[in-house]
Amino acid sequence: MVKYRINKFLSRAGVSSRRQADELIKEGRISINGEIICSVGTMVDYPSDLVSFDGEKVVLEDENVCIALHKPVGYICSNKDPKGRPLLKELFPIDYKDKLMSVGRLDFDTEGLIVLTNNGDLAHRMMHPKYELSKEYLVLLNKPLKDSDMLSIKNGKIVLEDGPLSKVKLSVGDSRKVLWKIVVHEGRNRFVRRIFETVGYEVLSLKRIAVGPIKLAELPLARYRYLSKGEMDGLAKILKGF
Repeated sequence: MVKYRINKFLSRAGVSSRRQADELIKEGRISINGEIICSVGTMVDYPSDLVSFDGEKVVLEDENVCIALHKPVGYICSNKDPKGRPLLKELFPIDYKDKLMSVGRLDFDTEGLIVLTNNGDLAHRMMHPKYELSKEYLVLLNKPLKDSDMLSIKNGKIVLEDGPLSKVKLSVGDSRKVLWKIVVHEGRNRFVRRIFETVGYEVLSLKRIAVGPIKLAELPLARYRYLSKGEMDGLAKILKGF
């Protein structure tokens, strides 16, 4: 039998992050042995205690599941889509289809690496800005990037509607200066596209090729693989455990 603080238990079970778990408790959606709990400091004796979320039993997986998936263009990262477009979860391993969460999102028109996990605490840390987890993209522009615009991006002189840039690395990928690699440490909505749009360029295609120590490499489109021990150790070092 193992004792867990309730928010850590819910995070380990993939229900939510620890912070979100505190909100679920305040909303009266968590019960232990049939009794709704009100204190975020409540302890769980697992597996003797029965924990429920909205009336459904919550169990811990035997291990953390962490997967790299190559998202194609034309898939939605949400669990539902009113327009009936393909959902990313359709590509999940069948045994974990309803147990995995995506770490961040890629928009409908973006291809590339998505990390999936059943560990809510890990997902929360990977998305938290204080850890500055890097994301690397290949960007194809509609015209060559001028040197002056390149320097504006690299030096953080561009200000978007939700704030200035920080920690951007940019390197050219071809002789025509239309293909670029960009490394960012933020996860703002449509962040990379908006960087180039702000200086007058259209992004024709966008592909995420790395998240921290995790590389897309030769992973085929719409396929997945489990993270290696080296990748997990690399994440733990950057995120200071999880």
